[in-house]
Amino acid sequence: MIFICIILICIIISGCIFQKENIPQQPDINPRKPSIDVDSIGNIHIVWDVGLGFPTHFRYLKLDANGNKLTPIKEINGYNPEIIVDKNDNIQIFYGKSSDLYLTKFDNNGNILIKDKKLVMKNITIPVGNKGITIDSNNKIHIIFGSNDNKIKYIILNEIGEIINEFELKISILNPRHFHLDIDNNNIIGYY
Repeated sequence: MIFICIILICIIISGCIFQKENIPQQPDINPRKPSIDVDSIGNIHIVWDVGLGFPTHFRYLKLDANGNKLTPIKEINGYNPEIIVDKNDNIQIFYGKSSDLYLTKFDNNGNILIKDKKLVMKNITIPVGNKGITIDSNNKIHIIFGSNDNKIKYIILNEIGEIINEFELKISILNPRHFHLDIDNNNIIGYY
């Protein structure tokens, strides 16, 4: 499965998927920062930034386990997307827009459940770099990210995208930009 995901990311970055399509949007220019996740039946969900310079939109695509397209490509306003599929096979995409963090969530059939929801944090911070995102056994979403003030922020969301916990990690890192989260069987969060 990992091999298939790597091949699909390479295909997207090289633009091969779009050569056969008649897409009403502009063709991908400088596609970058792909994020990928797989649902419980093996469908592959991918998002990536497009555009020159600072991106203003990204795209979403759903493929089956063999790489066949299941949905048309969706274009969403925002940048630096990260995707995760929850325990109910809902697709959740977190992205930046207007220096804030946003969430769009839809079910596996493409029906929008949450659209363009701004995640309002207590301590106003501009998220920068890649976010680390994971889901625990209670379907709560955990997000870690660096901020423009060189701090590390951690938030936990419930299933409807509301922040239920938010704190700052007391770790001194200059220019924190790349994170990963994972959870073991005991719901212990690891970040690095």
